[in-house]
Amino acid sequence: MDKTNICIKAVVVCCMDFRFQAAVNRLIAEHQLDYGDYDLVSIKGGAGNFEQLEEHLEAAKKLHNPQKVILTIHEDCGAKAKKDDFTGAVKITKKVFGEHIPIVEEYLELPCEKCLKRMFRIRD
Repeated sequence: MDKTNICIKAVVVCCMDFRFQAAVNRLIAEHQLDYGDYDLVSIKGGAGNFEQLEEHLEAAKKLHNPQKVILTIHEDCGAKAKKDDFTGAVKITKKVFGEHIPIVEEYLELPCEKCLKRMFRIRD
């Protein structure tokens, strides 16, 4: 297969933190992305990890030519990413793809305490 003709709908950048997997899956569904429609880049810090972000976006562009970029950063990030990092992430995205690529910025909040307890199987 000639990889130069591949064109996916999106690249989704998220943090590897398991607490946000359900939120990322919901976001993917909200954007009507099905299996095979997108690249999923799961790295510590998500879009706030600028070095990894640029490297993965360049690879996605070269290999799969995504038509949209979805950037996520989440609350309480152990890798120290913060909401303000979207500014740098958008700048990197435009550097890689140009000014006209649609960019979605999504700040993910921690699941509720009850949901976290269920994830960790903690009883009241």
